[in-house]
This record gives sequence, structure tokens and C-alpha cells, in this order.
Amino acid sequence: MRKLVLAGLATLLSVFSPSLAQEDQFFRGKQIRFVLGAAPGQEYDLWARLMARHLSRHIPGNPTFVVENMPGAGLIIATNWLYNRAARDGTVWGMAGHNVADQALSKLPNVQYDPSKFNWIGTPEYTNRGCFAMTSSRAKSAKDLFETEMIVGGTGAGSPVTQTPRLMKNLLGMKFKVVEGYAKPQDAILAMERGELEGVCQSLQSFRQSRPGWLESGKAYVVFTTERERVAGVNAPSIFEFAKTDEERAILAYYNSVGQGQERQRRPVDSQDQATSVKTISLLDLFTGFLMIGLQGFGGIANSSHYIIVEKRKWLTAKEFVELFGVCSILPGGNFLNASIMLGARSHGPLGSIVSISGLLLMPLVILIIIAVAYEQFQHLPDVRAATAGAASAAAGLIIATAIKMMKGVAWTLVPIGMAVGTFIVIGYLRAPLWMVVVIFVPLSIGLTALARRRS
Repeated sequence: MRKLVLAGLATLLSVFSPSLAQEDQFFRGKQIRFVLGAAPGQEYDLWARLMARHLSRHIPGNPTFVVENMPGAGLIIATNWLYNRAARDGTVWGMAGHNVADQALSKLPNVQYDPSKFNWIGTPEYTNRGCFAMTSSRAKSAKDLFETEMIVGGTGAGSPVTQTPRLMKNLLGMKFKVVEGYAKPQDAILAMERGELEGVCQSLQSFRQSRPGWLESGKAYVVFTTERERVAGVNAPSIFEFAKTDEERAILAYYNSVGQGQERQRRPVDSQDQATSVKTISLLDLFTGFLMIGLQGFGGIANSSHYIIVEKRKWLTAKEFVELFGVCSILPGGNFLNASIMLGARSHGPLGSIVSISGLLLMPLVILIIIAVAYEQFQHLPDVRAATAGAASAAAGLIIATAIKMMKGVAWTLVPIGMAVGTFIVIGYLRAPLWMVVVIFVPLSIGLTALARRRS
């Protein structure tokens, strides 16, 4: 028997050890679309193209990045597209404006996204914002704006190019006149050169990049910045110096804080499950994770699987765990064998399934063989018989504990409650066969849930 155990261990390890050393290749051979709402040449566009050149080296599988410009409405068009139409498998990234959350909170009519549901990745910089004017403009300083009108360009209701002068006009009483219709800030700056506009509001870095030397030569000047304190090296006041009340200062502080994130990279809603999670579940993680599940699964692996998959390794959320095992429960075969196959395949295809099953079964197989040999020798002892009888109650307790944990991941609306009660009655009291319950309740549950979501 000992030789049989050792032979089984050697065979499994020799087959699966090479595969455990492989890197996560979810993105290998794939292309990531980097969508941004800025036109070519804008600050957002330059950042996106710079990062696209280097990001591939830092992602397992080294996918290629393709930058796509989708300008319009202050980046709202691109953000709407990312939220409502982009693929949610991690192959679409985007760059949002720093005011993406403010646009939603302001309930602009063309905003069709929920910023809290994006998977935020990071930001490449922090930049200063302000308003800039030609030295030849009628207003020679920020103080003059309370008496003299300044004509500035706008690029859409959702853009800071438009929002900044409008806020200062409505909040502080500065006499800004915003002329809309410019596709990007560079177009407004070109209009300043032609004498059509007197100024523009945007980031300091972007203005300097568009017209190097203008500020240094005195052709243009910084009217004010939106930071709390004066910006070092910039001869301009902070807009906070013109706030008269605590309410005005609070509003300016909020508006300035909106820009703290600046250009943000994000993926569409729900893409984290198939991109971030897949990236972090390597073959070695799959094997060791399911190895621990199998090793800790005395009396059943329901409780240990929930602990390791959801609580410890965070491969799935509680809701996803319930959904996964809900599907596995109606399929032929063991629930947790099915789950290991599906979770492994989700990360690495057939190879991932094989690795997951191997980890799940390896230690239980070894332990079972050892216990079987020992039980054959000592089953006649009274203490052994008592221990065998007591194990059943412990297993029942583990099942109940897992059921309670899984219930936390269910949105208990009317439909789930009705399906749960109906299933319990049909199986527990009417003793209906499982295949009949599956045939009746699964289509009914799916249909009622879809109908409820459509109505909501």
C-alpha cells in the first residue's frame, strides 16, 4: 500500500510540476484597446500613447496596446461607450477626465455611466489647472474680471475647459463669456492667436506644451490657478483668494479635489473579474489553493472552499461564489469538482482545469488510502465506531455553516426568496427528484429574474 501511495504521488507531481511553473498567459496574443475621449495631440492622448509603449512589458502575456481616440462632449462620449458598450473581459481600457465623477454627480443629461462601477487602475500625473489669457486682452488680472468681461473658449458642458469659467462666473461673479464649439483646447488657443478669443481655462502643463514660451515671453499670462495655494514658479493668484464665504471656499475645494486624480485609467464595469482576477490566479496558485481546499475538507469541502476562494485568496466575491456553485449544482457530477473545472478553465483553459482537479484530489486521495488501510485494521474497536458515528453530525454542521455564508452573497429580493422556499418544499417535503426540480425551477428562476431586472 505504501508503494502504491508513493507511486501515485510521484506520477501526479511529474505530470503537473512543469505546468505550475508557467506564467499566467491570459493576455497572450490579445490586443488591448486603449480608448480615450481626447483628440490626437491633446495631453490625454500623449499620456495614453506614452503608456501604451511600455505597459505591455508589465502585463503577463505581453498584449499589444492600440490607442483609439473617441473625442467629444468633454470625454463623456468615450466614457459612455466604455460603460455601456465596451467588452468586459479586460481587453478594453480607457482614460477618463479628472471630472468624470463630477459629471455624474452633476447629473448632466448626456452622462450615461456610474463612475463607482468602473475598475480604476491609476493616474499618470498630478497637474495644476487655471485660466490663461493673451496679454492684449481687456482684463489684465484676475481682479479685473469682476469689472471687465473676458471671452474664453469652451469644449463642451462636461469639460473643465467649459466648467471652470462657468463656475467662477456663477459662484464668484467673474465676468467670463464662454464661446462653445471648439473640439479641443488647442483649437481655442489657435482662436486666441487669431484674436477671436481672449483666453482659455485648462491645465498649466497642457497650455505650456501647446504654446511653449508664451508665458515666459509675456505674450500670455496666467489669470489664476485653481489650487488652494499659489503655485510655485507661477506669478498668479489662487482662485481661493477671491472667495468671500465659507460656502464659496467649500465649493472651490470640492472642484479642486475633483482634479486631484487627473487623467485616470480604468476598465469597464465588471471587467475585473475576468482580467484582474485571472491575472492573479497563476497555475501554481490554482494548484496550491485547491490543494488546501482538499486538505482542509474533512466532513466536506464546502466550508473550506468558501474560506479559501472568497475570504483568503479572493478569487471570487461572495456573490460570484454563489453564482458559480449555483450553476455547478445543476450540472452532473460533484459540485466542487465542477467548480474546480470551471474556475481552472476560466484562468488557463483545459490545463487550468486539470491543475485545479489535481490539487483538489491529491491530498484527499492520499489520506483516504491511508485511512482505509488503518480502518481495515482497527474497525472492530469501540472507539473507532463511536468516532465514525460522530463524524456525521460534524459534517452536517459544516454544511449548515457554508449555507449561511452563501446566503450572504444572495440579493434577497422576492424572486430568490420564492425560489428558495419552493425548492426547499419540493425537495425536502415532497421528495421530488432533483432532475425534476432543475427542469422546473431553473428556467422559472432565470425568467422571473430577467423580467424583474427589465422592469427595474
